[in-house]
Parts: sequence; C-alpha cells; structure tokens
Amino acid sequence: MTTLLLAESEFDQMVGEIWSSLFDPAPHQHHLSFVEGDFFAGYVDISGGWHGRVVVETTDDGAVAIASSMFDAAPDTLGPADLADAVGELANIVGGSVKSCIDGESRLSLPAIERLEPVEIHHEGILVSSAVWCGHPLRVRVQPHDGTAEESAA
Repeated sequence: MTTLLLAESEFDQMVGEIWSSLFDPAPHQHHLSFVEGDFFAGYVDISGGWHGRVVVETTDDGAVAIASSMFDAAPDTLGPADLADAVGELANIVGGSVKSCIDGESRLSLPAIERLEPVEIHHEGILVSSAVWCGHPLRVRVQPHDGTAEESAA
C-alpha cells in the first residue's frame, strides 16, 4: 500500500504557506478550541494507493469573508454558490498539495461542500492545522480512510 509522506509539522508548514499565498493579511496558525455554531466545510477525496479526505472548515461568516476576499466582492453580493466555490477551491488547493506528498499514483475528486457540527479531533492518523484569519477560524484536516465506502467529512 502507498503511504502519505507528510508529518504534522510539514503539514502545518504547507498549510501556512498556502494561507500566506492566498490571504492578506496572512492567517496566523493557532490551535482552535471548540467554536460554537456549525461549520461550513469544503472537501476533496484522494484515491489511489492511499485513500483519504482533505477538509477545510470555517464558520459561515468565515466562508463569507473568504469568498469576499477571493472574488474581490462585497459580502452582501455573495450567494451560497459563491461560498461553496470559495471554500471548495481552498479544499482543492490544499488537496492538491497533500496529493503531491503521496508516494505513488493518486487522484483528487472534485470539491464538495458539507455543513458540520464543530468537533475536537484527536485521532491517530489525522493531520490537523488550524489558524485564525480576520477573526475567523480556519481548520484543515487530512484523514485516511480505506477507500471502500463513502465517508462523511465529519
């Protein structure tokens, strides 16, 4: 079986570099404690010799701020499709970087969106990087799965 060649510190650095290239000011990495409310999550699945999911999570207000920044648009002009596009694209960008750390062939799915309840993640094999940008939480996680069945982003 092919493996993901990525340590947690390398993952943190990778995500930090992605955030710095996309956002001004750059988000500052910070361990996020429990955040109230639902999360807006974009994710991509990686399949091939290694199977997993890359999830980008933020709050609704965070998704609006991200879309506003990415599309250079006023927040009140954005609709649900814009939020989905923006957060999904972040998942796609991070997913592509994670995919490059897989030893062997792999494929990246199209981005998808899901609403999640916030949870603390403390499972072996899951990489987590969290940050705060303009007061909005951002969390990225990579979680392996066996690739035999669809899994929820939660």
